[in-house]
Amino acid sequence: RLLDGAPLRVVVDDASHLAGPTLASFERLWPHVALNGWYCIEDWGTGYWGWWPDGATPALVRSRVGHDSGMVGAVKQLVDLLHDDPFCDRIELFTGQAFFHKRA
Repeated sequence: RLLDGAPLRVVVDDASHLAGPTLASFERLWPHVALNGWYCIEDWGTGYWGWWPDGATPALVRSRVGHDSGMVGAVKQLVDLLHDDPFCDRIELFTGQAFFHKRA
């Protein structure tokens, strides 16, 4: 149960740092983000760490057409998904953080 149905003003996902659980959390929580609220994913840059369970080093990434796996791939999927979402009006990417804003 999510706060007895009250909308969430801010969600910060700073948990597994793995793509699968991060996407599952987003799918579950995004519908509960309040209008004018934010959803943040922390540490998506782990997708560039070759030693991380679902990461790949930048040298390996450059040898491919794109980087579609790990946390980098997860953030890319969300950018693609939210591009046409009528409720998402802003996406901001920083080194290590991705922010998704739900329009007011």
